[in-house]
Amino acid sequence: MGEGGPQTTNSAANEANNIIAQAIQGQNSLIEAAIIADFPVLANPVWKFLLEEAIKFLSKYENIFFAQLVTGWIIDIQVNGEKAAAYQAAQALLNVINSKGDPDAIKKASDAMDAAYKSLVNWDGSATDMPK
Repeated sequence: MGEGGPQTTNSAANEANNIIAQAIQGQNSLIEAAIIADFPVLANPVWKFLLEEAIKFLSKYENIFFAQLVTGWIIDIQVNGEKAAAYQAAQALLNVINSKGDPDAIKKASDAMDAAYKSLVNWDGSATDMPK
């Protein structure tokens, strides 16, 4: 795990995952304090160590679960935006072809549509050709 949460190739997802990891870490301190307040015997160093380890173990999987959930949401949102951009570019090309027939305007609209579709199909969302 990177700076707190699981890391991906998606920078927005990484930021969200780090925020989740920080929230879970803060939650762990509160949970530990609440348990020790209810069961003072767990303040014993040996029991406290075991309690801390159990909370860390559980929070690791909680962190992974929420990170995967949020990463999926972020990617869905980004892909939906890329789909919308590709649709708009295709519609703009169709409009230019139907209205003007100007070769320069058609070329610009065609290039914009190509870039939008490349952005949609490239794993990193870039509009450049991906290496083979």
